[in-house]
Amino acid sequence: MSKKKKHRNKRVNSLNHPILGKWKEKELMREKTDREYQVFIDSLPKLAANWDRNARAPRPEKVPEIKTKKQSKPKKPAMKTPKVADSQGAVFEDVQFETPPMTPDLPPREIIAVAPNNNKKDDDFWNFYDQGLPSIR
Repeated sequence: MSKKKKHRNKRVNSLNHPILGKWKEKELMREKTDREYQVFIDSLPKLAANWDRNARAPRPEKVPEIKTKKQSKPKKPAMKTPKVADSQGAVFEDVQFETPPMTPDLPPREIIAVAPNNNKKDDDFWNFYDQGLPSIR
């Protein structure tokens, strides 16, 4: 009989690999934490209803309607029509309309005389300015 060699999966031992080992270690730690957290969640008491599920909301009480008087709309004041006397005895005066006079034009402005031009001080300044700076020596 021939001996059969058992076929083993040749996987890279990731724990011995310098980079993959750290990744694998983190993944294993995460899986372990997930399992522990799931056990903790399963151990918590289940939430249950603590009220009567068949209870119904109370019916609202009927509020008696308060009857209010309808406010009438305010009446518009009736326009008084002048009473006309009998057509035989009515006497109308002739009315003459006069147009008011137009607004008068404004009076012309006064012309103000300008003082004579005395620039002696100004001329003195420019004569001084034109002299230039005195020499330092």
